[in-house]
Amino acid sequence: MKKGETLGTKVWKNKIGKIFLISVLLFITPLLFTGQLYAYSIGVHKKITFEVIDQNETKINDYLKNIGLDKGVDEELKNSFSRKTVEEWIERGSWIEDIDPGILFSHYLNPLTNKGYTELGIEIGQSAYDSANDLANYGGWVWARKRLYDGLTETDKTNREKYLSIAFQSLGRAMHLVQDMAVPSHTRNDFHPPESYEKYTSINVEALTYTEVPFPYWNVSISDGAPKQIWDTDTYDGSIAYSSGNIGLAEYSNANFFSEDTIFIDFPHPAKENTTAALVEQYAKDGQLDEVWYIQGYTSQRLAAYSYFNKWLSSDKWEYNLNDSVYEDYASKLIPRAVGYSAGLLDYFFRGTLEITMPDKFVYSIINGSITPQQFTYIKAKVRNTTPDEEVQDGIIQAVAKYKIRPDYQDDLSNDPPDGEVMEGVEFSYSVSEPIVITSLSSTEPAEFSFDFTNNPIPVGITDLSLNVIFKGTLGNETDIAIAAGMKDLNEPQHFSIWNVTDRFYLDGVLRTADEIRNDPALLDRVDHDGDGVSDEPIDPYDVNTNIAFYPPLTTPTVYNATYTPLPPGRYGRIIILTDMPQPYILVYRQSTEPPDERSSAFLYPGVINQENNGIFYNTAVTTFREIIQHQWAAYSRYYPDATGISTAPWPGPVDINSYPATIYP
Repeated sequence: MKKGETLGTKVWKNKIGKIFLISVLLFITPLLFTGQLYAYSIGVHKKITFEVIDQNETKINDYLKNIGLDKGVDEELKNSFSRKTVEEWIERGSWIEDIDPGILFSHYLNPLTNKGYTELGIEIGQSAYDSANDLANYGGWVWARKRLYDGLTETDKTNREKYLSIAFQSLGRAMHLVQDMAVPSHTRNDFHPPESYEKYTSINVEALTYTEVPFPYWNVSISDGAPKQIWDTDTYDGSIAYSSGNIGLAEYSNANFFSEDTIFIDFPHPAKENTTAALVEQYAKDGQLDEVWYIQGYTSQRLAAYSYFNKWLSSDKWEYNLNDSVYEDYASKLIPRAVGYSAGLLDYFFRGTLEITMPDKFVYSIINGSITPQQFTYIKAKVRNTTPDEEVQDGIIQAVAKYKIRPDYQDDLSNDPPDGEVMEGVEFSYSVSEPIVITSLSSTEPAEFSFDFTNNPIPVGITDLSLNVIFKGTLGNETDIAIAAGMKDLNEPQHFSIWNVTDRFYLDGVLRTADEIRNDPALLDRVDHDGDGVSDEPIDPYDVNTNIAFYPPLTTPTVYNATYTPLPPGRYGRIIILTDMPQPYILVYRQSTEPPDERSSAFLYPGVINQENNGIFYNTAVTTFREIIQHQWAAYSRYYPDATGISTAPWPGPVDINSYPATIYP
């Protein structure tokens, strides 16, 4: 400070100098800008973001797999100029936010005013929080939400990956806006290029401590957009400074640390009366042991250093400075919180979860195998909100089927089972249902939905099938753009054939026609129990009304999924189902009038699995009966005296090779 210059004069000169610098920067930056603006360096932002993902990888992967990104943070996504993993896109966003001249003054937030950088009462640029929520800013929270939904509901692979890459890069940019709140100058309205604290962290990037200090209040939302509580909980008003608990990162750094031009001025804390002075031994840069007076208090043993008093000042006046030892102390507390609060932002972004369970009729979809093309035009599922402590409100809900299309599939399963080596080189495809408008979704009682895939049907010839349900709308306090998702690994399409084989009679272990038996006295004598020359066994073909229900173990079906009224003799019906049951039961109820008969049979069958899991491709074998291939079959047959060997008898082909049509009850 020059002789005769008061502290107030110095402050005003600093402000005038800053205003001049800001004016110059606002004019020339868009024209000449080619490098980084003033914040944590690219290296520090990248390192913080890496640590956020590394320290929280398990739960991040769980969420990403829940939305169909099976490889988690290692899932590769390609946009028009680059292919990167999810982790790399987030990381890129966390530093590219600075490579944008349009946001020079949008990385500040004064928690006492809720404004961005301000001079002479004029806000120059948005606050960091407002910037994250502004759709006009190509990046940040709103864009991350928008493009995540766009990507999850897109069927075109190129567009899907492009949207998802933008989503994760935008999420990284929002994380950057959180991380800047761990720089005191960004929360204390101090535009001070070059920033010595940021220079210190950049030089010492590998030596800094990155073990996160979690923010446990990340889900205590106080805003309808990005979670403002991460930045500012609006609980600190300057009266009492606090350093833990429900406090936003901007509040923490504002109340407990200095920036270069705000040491004991402009802000109520840190305050002189809450600090002490201590003489601290430390090694100087020349390696010599030195003694330095430091201000201690709040969270720091080195809150600021005393400078030697200027000879032009009276003996009771001191100046202060922030040296590398101070910054070492600052970084040890601010960087771990930058990691923890960034992780809290990811927790909030990924918090929305849904549970998918089977519908009342137990199968997600069932179709008539006699109709070509074979495809599912609807899926029924029950959905429940499993987001902790937050209600799903107005919005839309959609289902997305993810699968691989078999290049060699035949409707009659003549090329089954699928070949894992062939399917390894097949890209995933997607079918997206029409959106359904909802006003709520219970967290206790699941609601059943029928998702319409008419315009984007799911083919039957597929492997690696999974179902996602996506909600977009209002979740808790986050309005309109929140996303919740759930995933269910479905069995691959399962073919059942239901037979009426009364065109043959199994007599003494041999298949016979009615005419063969009648025309052979010895054979007729075996079924003419009263000796009147007429068979007492039902050797003639006849129609059978057949009803089919699928259900899980330990339950009793009350409705049927498909019926044949009737199924003619010598014919079969093919039905194809989607289920998630490892071993579904099938109940077949048959009834005939001539001859009168009524039978009910239940069978337990393994579910169909044709998919890759942990590098191994699993497939389900098919079986052939009467020259027809299916996964499982059930037949209504007649025999005397017993049925031993009937299923492996040399049955002829069906009367008609085409499947008989069923009536389906979705």
